Amino acid sequence: MKTFGIAVLVLSVFSCSSNPQKNHKDVVVARIDDLAERPSWFSETLDTDERDDKIIFWGRSTLKKGERLEVGFKIAELNAKSRIAGYVSEKIRTISQAADEVNSEDQTIFRGIITQRAKVKMSQTSGGKKYWEKVETSTHSGDRELEYRVFQSVIIKKSDLAELVKLALQDGKGKLSEAFTNKVESEFDRMIEEGQDEIQ
Repeated sequence: MKTFGIAVLVLSVFSCSSNPQKNHKDVVVARIDDLAERPSWFSETLDTDERDDKIIFWGRSTLKKGERLEVGFKIAELNAKSRIAGYVSEKIRTISQAADEVNSEDQTIFRGIITQRAKVKMSQTSGGKKYWEKVETSTHSGDRELEYRVFQSVIIKKSDLAELVKLALQDGKGKLSEAFTNKVESEFDRMIEEGQDEIQ
């Protein structure tokens, strides 16, 4: 019986030693421009932010030690730009729920068109605000390592977005139903008017 107890104790000690603590909290050790805290305009969980007559799209990337920040910002910027087509598609989905005349086939066709239009538009648009954090974090094995969390915004005016939508609707002429085209165009015109009212 004593031998069995010793064996259990040995196995317990071995198990603890081979499974290091993995619940270490992430620790920010440095920030862009030597900031003491995150800037007030920044939110790590926010992908899209509507402010007055503008829409801000956020992208992010993660770099390991030794990788260049310039690369991280470029990846984050591309991620932000890719959100524009998704934003428009979500608006269309909301419109569809309230309009019986808008069908799923129109939505599918339009998403492909707006994605291509957004790529062209965003290739001509520069990035907005930038932010990075150098963070000490834990690996799956429990080891501590450093990584950079990089964030980049892209800003587009609501009027420019509406113009982008109109161009996409023109591209879809003959493919999209007239009801869909009229409904989408009127909804984005209304979005512009609401944005203008907010900044007056």
